[in-house]
Amino acid sequence: MSDRTDTPELELRETVRVREIAQLIALGEHASTILQHPSTTIRPSAPPVDSGAMAHLNPDRALEIKEVIGEGGMAIVSLAAQRSVGRAVAVKALRPDLRKGNAVMRLLREAWVTASLEHPNVPPVHDVLLDRELGPLIVLKRIEGVSWRELMFNADEVRARFDAGFNAGDLLEFNLEILIQVCRAVHFAHSRGIVHRDIKPSNVMIGAFGEVYLLDWGIAVSLRPDPEGRLPLAADARGLAGTPCYMSPEMLDANYDDISDRTDIYLLGAVLYEIVMGRPPHGGEDVVDMVCSIIESRPSFVDDVPEELRRITERAMDPVPARRFDNAEEVRQALSLFLRHRQSARIAAEAEASLADLRALLASSEISRERLYKLFGACRFGFQEALRSWPDNEKTRALLHELFERTIDHELANENAQAAAALLAEVDDLAPELRARVDEALIAERRRRADLEHLERDLDLRIGRGARRAVSVGMGVLWIFAPLLANLSETPRVSLLVTGLLVVLALLLWLRARELKATAINRRIFVAILVGFGAHGMHLVANRLAGHEPQAELAMSMVSFGAIGAVLAHTADRRLWPLLPLYWLGALAAALQRDMSAYILSGCNLVLTLYLFAIWRPERDVNGPKD
Repeated sequence: MSDRTDTPELELRETVRVREIAQLIALGEHASTILQHPSTTIRPSAPPVDSGAMAHLNPDRALEIKEVIGEGGMAIVSLAAQRSVGRAVAVKALRPDLRKGNAVMRLLREAWVTASLEHPNVPPVHDVLLDRELGPLIVLKRIEGVSWRELMFNADEVRARFDAGFNAGDLLEFNLEILIQVCRAVHFAHSRGIVHRDIKPSNVMIGAFGEVYLLDWGIAVSLRPDPEGRLPLAADARGLAGTPCYMSPEMLDANYDDISDRTDIYLLGAVLYEIVMGRPPHGGEDVVDMVCSIIESRPSFVDDVPEELRRITERAMDPVPARRFDNAEEVRQALSLFLRHRQSARIAAEAEASLADLRALLASSEISRERLYKLFGACRFGFQEALRSWPDNEKTRALLHELFERTIDHELANENAQAAAALLAEVDDLAPELRARVDEALIAERRRRADLEHLERDLDLRIGRGARRAVSVGMGVLWIFAPLLANLSETPRVSLLVTGLLVVLALLLWLRARELKATAINRRIFVAILVGFGAHGMHLVANRLAGHEPQAELAMSMVSFGAIGAVLAHTADRRLWPLLPLYWLGALAAALQRDMSAYILSGCNLVLTLYLFAIWRPERDVNGPKD
């Protein structure tokens, strides 16, 4: 109760507080913006100028160079703080003995080439500065990572660094993913007319979050003219350049007349060779061996190298440039396709193991349908997923066909034509012979179903209930009074006349009532009635010829009627079983009380008529009338 009392007061206090805050805001300098431009960003007032902060913009203190983090043949890379923006950067400077002459221009051109390639896989150049002591400085993005060379064959290190982002348990896939990123950088450089000429694992850095950077554009050349003279032109390149164990044959030409994009394509192939073989493609005991290896360029492979990777490597490293891939994007696509094929093959191999279990199950004597379709589902999913990423995988397609063919054969053997047809509809290119077998099984199943439906209709007691009831009541009335009339007349001719009349009446009803002829069950009942009347007539005739008393005939007739009722109960309607004791007990009573036999028979016939009237009453169901 107190909560409900306090709630309005609390809401009132909150409303007042919200309005007070709104008024304070409205009184501020941003009132017009709030009212007229509510989608405009409101920026805080600028802080006062800090003279200490402004000192960071002093060009003499732009960089604070710290420890050395790498050294090469020409340059030293140091960690530095770029004070103007407050970030850590890498600074590349010439070695002390090379800070004059051509090395300065080479360093500057490397900076200009790298800066012209703004791409996620190329480290950005932040600035180029001139230091009085250190000479030209290239300010680069600091990459917190390691060289690809350190990771290429070190599964433990890859797992430790990139387990969450890479399939570290699969070095081949890891290395191919890195090479794919390198291909992207190379393709972008080629689109700008730049050829790297020194692609190798040690010139690729992998960042802490999996970033891939192609570094060291120091010997890159441009295939296009540069009006500003910043970029080194391929036409002006002279002298041997590159890394010998990866070199393409045309790189041995000191004049570099054949330098093109396909030179880098070869280097990508050489790195791919190292990935699959664990060593660079070129080597030898002496210089002659090394040169021959470069010129011949005939990579050899061990047997377990996938054929698809072998073809990619051989094409990329073809000694004739014109026969190599047209561009780095084609190499990337080929590698990506191989990885999809490899994944497809892995999925298909798992599905093939389930297919082996399915084969064993089908060969066993006891087949669990649940187990069968569990295996079938696993196989189908695996093969279809494998084909989705590699539609031309003929081996997987053949296994998928085998899966369906074996399962369809099993369903046909068990006369499950509908199940076989449903399976067949899922695959378009199964054998025509199998389709013909399924079609034949469907036709046979339709025939069996039609026969069963016909048989079910023939045995359906609901059909013709009304006609049976009307006939049983109409004939039952005559049957009730026939023994009494015969007893009053005391002549057997009356009994024969009444019996004949009942037979004629039954035949007329047979000819007129279609429902009585529509089903086998009705025909059986009607034939049994005729047989009963006929038996009664034969009893009369036989009794007349033998000179027996008419009362004896009535007792014998009731024995026959009970037997006919039992046969009908067994073959037509089990509810007729009470007729057997009714008439047989009546027969015994008539034999003991001959004077009362006509009345006993009439009483039995009355009970029969009432009983049939009760059990054969018309009824309706959800499918409509059955009578």
